[in-house]
Amino acid sequence: MMDAGYRRQTIEAIAATRLSLNEAVFGWCLRNVQRDLARNAFESALRWSLLAAKSAVHHGFGWLVSPELESALLAVASQLPHPEPARVTIPASLRWLHVMDQAYPIGGHTALVLRWMEFDPGGGRHSVLLLSNRGTVDPRLVKATRATGGAVDAFAPDTSLMERATWLREKAWKHADRVVLHVHPWSVIPVVALGVPGGPPVILLNHLSQKFWLGGSVADLVLNLRDSALEWSVVYRGITRNAILPIPIPLRVRGRESSTMNETRQAARQMLRIPSEATMLLTIGNAYKYRPLPGLDVLDATAAILGACPQAYVVAVGPHEDARWRARRESVGRRLQAVGPQRDLAPFHEAADIYLEGFPVGSPTALLEVGLLGIPCVRAPRDVPPPFVADGISLTGVGQPVNVDAYVRAAIALVQNERERRLQGSALARAIQGHHTPTRWPRYLQNAENVLPQRHSVYSLKRAAPLSTPLRDLSVALSTLAHTEDTLSFTFRAAVELDLRARIDAPLAKKLVTQCVSKDPRLFSRRGPLVAFAESITGHRLMNQIRRARLALRTTGAE
Repeated sequence: MMDAGYRRQTIEAIAATRLSLNEAVFGWCLRNVQRDLARNAFESALRWSLLAAKSAVHHGFGWLVSPELESALLAVASQLPHPEPARVTIPASLRWLHVMDQAYPIGGHTALVLRWMEFDPGGGRHSVLLLSNRGTVDPRLVKATRATGGAVDAFAPDTSLMERATWLREKAWKHADRVVLHVHPWSVIPVVALGVPGGPPVILLNHLSQKFWLGGSVADLVLNLRDSALEWSVVYRGITRNAILPIPIPLRVRGRESSTMNETRQAARQMLRIPSEATMLLTIGNAYKYRPLPGLDVLDATAAILGACPQAYVVAVGPHEDARWRARRESVGRRLQAVGPQRDLAPFHEAADIYLEGFPVGSPTALLEVGLLGIPCVRAPRDVPPPFVADGISLTGVGQPVNVDAYVRAAIALVQNERERRLQGSALARAIQGHHTPTRWPRYLQNAENVLPQRHSVYSLKRAAPLSTPLRDLSVALSTLAHTEDTLSFTFRAAVELDLRARIDAPLAKKLVTQCVSKDPRLFSRRGPLVAFAESITGHRLMNQIRRARLALRTTGAE
């Protein structure tokens, strides 16, 4: 195992190569926002705001909020029309407006909205507004909203940001009693739409607690899915309007085992080509969550487990079998499978005996769904603290291994002791049932409603503080290794896609030369991002000009 002190130095060194660059790029985007505000170019200011937030989310610079950026968005909010104030009433059946950017078929956002509707103890009317959805609307959302008397609306992809914000404000003020934001962390539309006092109270779901996000200035209440998220909301975002809302998990009974495996479990094992007598360990998460940091490689850990347990198999749902996973699979006798994302997780749940939380980034919803079925879980090692990995009230009885070696030992012990698996699995299932299922979850929603104000307000974020140095370095290092593109290249490319004129100003140029290049000389290498941008920008602009010309011709009927 890598020495903890050496690992810390390595993570610090990785972060150091990008921290100055990430700060410089965010500052450059913010200056462009303020420049466009000064000339009343509001749509362009919103695009630069979106770009600034995306840069901060994807690459990190040590802060989880930006009071300056949110203030700029609030300035735009003041320019939108004010709807006629609705009369303040609390109807017997609340009208909930769930605001999302997109509804994904796989992932936690859509599932949480669907379960919220299903678990709602008040039987309210639920509607969904999709701000940036492309393609067909998820039929599950349509069915669920209609069942409550609500509906799903979605903006056309070519609708301007200002138009979307105006329409969201109108819909919130006139057709909702509660607004719930389930949006991307860089979503600028809700801040602009809801950035003035009045209208119904606004709830923000803290889906991505370890990342930068927008919306704190318009949140009358931040709902945190676990304890660490609430703590970070107070300490690093300066937000005191918080409550806990555990991740809702539908109650599902797993197929029971007998002396011979039941048919469902047997079929799942056959599908995965795992022997009926083997012990199967399951891990689930987006592929990026398994990208290793120095000394924190889940593939090293699984290889150690499989090496000590010849009767064991490991199945990873989410990662694709790339060269790295394939090589490790061959090294352990093909007892490791990476099967990519799966819409139906039931067969994997049925086949599993043990759940391994992935790292360096965990997947709390996946862990809870498996644990509810009575499957024991090995939590990620303490080398990675929450909220990067799972925590919460239902996991307090499940110890977190002190390091990767302890993680491996805990998994091996469960593989070798079936009775202990049953005991730990049963205890975890009872704990999850006590907080996350339809009979217990509604009390948390009711507690949140009890502290909501009657009308919406706007708030200052001046109490926010930067991440501590170790957390900042871990966050930036994770982002650096998770993205093949450096911050500058990412932001320039995104600017072109947003049809923004991306020009390096004097402050950015000075920081690049005096701070960033000394940390990462590749920036100015022959194939570095500045050179690549200079070579590609003309081509991008030319293609954009051709695209606009062809569109104009089609509009006039000349083509």
